[in-house]
Amino acid sequence: MKRVTVYTEDLLLYRRLLLWFSDVLDFRRLTALDTATAEGAVIVDADTCPTVEGGDVFLTRSEERLADFSRHGTVAFLIPFSFEDIENALQKCQKSDTGRLVLLKNERAARLDGVTVGLTDVEYRLLRVLLSVPVGEYVSKQKIVAEVWGEGVDGGVVNVYVHYLREKLEKNGEKIIISSRNLGYKINERTVTLC
Repeated sequence: MKRVTVYTEDLLLYRRLLLWFSDVLDFRRLTALDTATAEGAVIVDADTCPTVEGGDVFLTRSEERLADFSRHGTVAFLIPFSFEDIENALQKCQKSDTGRLVLLKNERAARLDGVTVGLTDVEYRLLRVLLSVPVGEYVSKQKIVAEVWGEGVDGGVVNVYVHYLREKLEKNGEKIIISSRNLGYKINERTVTLC
């Protein structure tokens, strides 16, 4: 059975999701304050749990927030939503678990073509930054430094850790991380799972 974790403070929203999907999915509810780890696909109520990151599907009552998610290529739905749309999005995520490149949120690892690749903490954070932008968009070295290390690190360190990631992800010769001297780094569009 596919597990779905729902982050929400809205008990009514959770109950509606649970009733709709109870026959096909194993649901679990967490709040933003919970320290338990999420499993399976992750649905985030962006209105009641705005600090939760890394969801597969986001729900919101705000048109502005929905537009922001769309600009970043994030799967999001306006409340009230069609349960069929949520179900289709979750099925895409379920299929993607055996697909190209998926960041495993709670394992400090990635899965590429069904093979789990262990990552160090820095490699995991670096890959998370590269996957956090819209598909095909480059991430500058400055942004990577700011989001992975904070301050006090130069761009040469980014090059070293990109090299480490490439050694782990590009073992069969396919280019996963693409670099541009002026723009930074991006993930090859053909390897990204959109869910």
